[in-house]
Amino acid sequence: NMMHKKTLQNNVFAYYIGHDSGAVTFGGVDKKYYAGTDNKFRYATVTEKSYWTIELMDIELQYGNKEPVKTNLCAQSPGGRCKAIVDTGTYLIYGPRDHVTGPLKDLSVGACSDIEKLPKVTFVMWAGEGQTPARLTLSPHDYVLEFNVPADSQSVFLEEGIDAGSRHMDKSEVNCADPKFR
Repeated sequence: NMMHKKTLQNNVFAYYIGHDSGAVTFGGVDKKYYAGTDNKFRYATVTEKSYWTIELMDIELQYGNKEPVKTNLCAQSPGGRCKAIVDTGTYLIYGPRDHVTGPLKDLSVGACSDIEKLPKVTFVMWAGEGQTPARLTLSPHDYVLEFNVPADSQSVFLEEGIDAGSRHMDKSEVNCADPKFR
């Protein structure tokens, strides 16, 4: 509706989700939330307007100070790009089972102390023909769900939380919210 009525300066939006705050900006970008290193903002092109569909060119993993390694996750997809959606209604990152259990299988932890051993993950997003790809790099603390449970709420949380969590995890995975894994 805003685009149709031409109320925006530009037909773009940006959002920021931080550890204790967030923001959405319509018609432009608030540079105080920018995390780039070259002071140049890049866009991922919306390729389908349903669910804000974008296309990934690859996902790269960087362990410590080593060079990033391409997963070639989308290499077999048409045009070397695979579809992804941007959903500001959740902070979770989902992926097809064959990708998550294939090229990205190393992103699981056996114990909460293993989070430091996880790689930085860079999403390389298509920005249009002839454009520099947009890149979003997440550190392990950006993509691992970490939280503390107050002692007086642990029994209720563990009963409900682990039950809900177990529906999304294989039995071989670990729930870091469970005190026995702390």
